[in-house]
Amino acid sequence: MLALRRQVGEQPPDAIVKYAARGLGATPTEREADALAVAAHLAFGAGLGGAYALLPRVGSPAVRGVVTAMTVYAATYQGWIPALGILPRATEDQPGRPAVMITAHVVYGAVLGVLEERFRRTR
Repeated sequence: MLALRRQVGEQPPDAIVKYAARGLGATPTEREADALAVAAHLAFGAGLGGAYALLPRVGSPAVRGVVTAMTVYAATYQGWIPALGILPRATEDQPGRPAVMITAHVVYGAVLGVLEERFRRTR
């Protein structure tokens, strides 16, 4: 995502943090907003990872992880993010950003599935 930042413009975590800051009446500096966006994105990913570990284990770990990550993608980029007016729906977004977001979620999901399975086996 970071490597393609120039191609796709503002990253969704940055847009979400700026939206939340406006709602709170805050004006973080660019550096603070970037740090908050990274922290929020990591926290969201870690929270999803924890919730993922509670799901039934059906099918291959990588596929299960990708399905979970794509469900999150659909709920966020086609759901609450556009509903709040933070970014347009993925189907109406600028060219390039949906493909980058889908790729990032597929990679995250596959890695999540494989690592969670390995962790579970080593316990």
